Amino acid sequence: MVAREYMMKNASLVSGPADGSASSDRAMPSASPRIARRALLYYSTPRKLYNLGLCELEKRLKRLRPRSRPYQVNIDLSNVCSLRCPFCPTGVREFGRKPGFVDLQHVAAMMDSIGWHTYIAYLYSWGEPLMHPKVAEIVSLVGSHRVFTDISTHFNLKNTSVLDAVLDAGLNHLKLSIDGATQSVYEHYRVGGRLDVVIENIRHAVAYKRAKRLRNLSIEWQYLVFDHNRHEVDAARELAGKLGVDIFRTKPGVVPVEFRKAWGKTSGCHFLYDTVQMQVDGAIVPCCNLYDKSDDFASKPDSDFGRLWNELPFVTARKLFRPDLTTELEPDMKHPCLSCALVQIQPHLWHLAGVQRAREPACGTEPALTPTIAVRTDRAKEAV
Repeated sequence: MVAREYMMKNASLVSGPADGSASSDRAMPSASPRIARRALLYYSTPRKLYNLGLCELEKRLKRLRPRSRPYQVNIDLSNVCSLRCPFCPTGVREFGRKPGFVDLQHVAAMMDSIGWHTYIAYLYSWGEPLMHPKVAEIVSLVGSHRVFTDISTHFNLKNTSVLDAVLDAGLNHLKLSIDGATQSVYEHYRVGGRLDVVIENIRHAVAYKRAKRLRNLSIEWQYLVFDHNRHEVDAARELAGKLGVDIFRTKPGVVPVEFRKAWGKTSGCHFLYDTVQMQVDGAIVPCCNLYDKSDDFASKPDSDFGRLWNELPFVTARKLFRPDLTTELEPDMKHPCLSCALVQIQPHLWHLAGVQRAREPACGTEPALTPTIAVRTDRAKEAV
């Protein structure tokens, strides 16, 4: 459902630019500045602070086998969704693995393994998290590890009791994906969504927060800026203020054909040091962009996360961003990250066959998959 919360997460808050241009972030690059500050202020421990500092250092040094651990985790609660957003693989119904909901036991195992060094848990990826039948239990479980919890939703809820349970469970941040101030503009991207339903749910959430005095909860209206909706940013910001939303944030809406440009001149991948993702079936990858089952780095959480974190798939991925180690890479090497636009813009990797194929697709061939902003090789849809 959130197509990607990772590309261009550095964006403005209420006073930010209306054109969707992004500002640069510091530590915790996947978090908005306000969330990062809250996580640091309320969820720090000496071990977490030490790990955070070490992680930032090893990220700059591009260590192949870091001693630090990621301080952000993405847990994909659901890879099903009721909307049909055109740039999302779930929206176009091209599932990279069996659709469903994450098992509560997988979440418990993951948090037991990584909770001590984790600041923020993003409880969403390519689906609608509030469709998970045990979403409130998961929020409570993750929060019990002293971890900041964040959910992103399209908010087309028909049953607000689900939302009430999630808020009562201690959710810290509720992010609403709303890309328009009128129905005609909103539904251009959020296909199948109803803005009037979303607005009523916002009123309910704000009233519930105030009635319950949920001081640790913030509600954010996130607006992806495209050419078709740029003119409604100011109207949406005004509406968000009237509804009592805490934060209005714009982000550039990245279209598939512009994916490489969106990375700019980035020369390193922060995900390989500060973030880890658990897929809906329990599999482990470094980020949400690796969508297909065949791209998994591990099949399930490991009680010894340090061992998993420095196994060959992760080490090889980090090596891709070390120009001094280019000679150690086989020209015909296979690795899921070769399909990533960030890898494909690294000049020292252009000799790799996998990068060449991705940069220069064969003329006259049709892609087997609908273009979305997931990182996917050009292969037929997998059976689900």
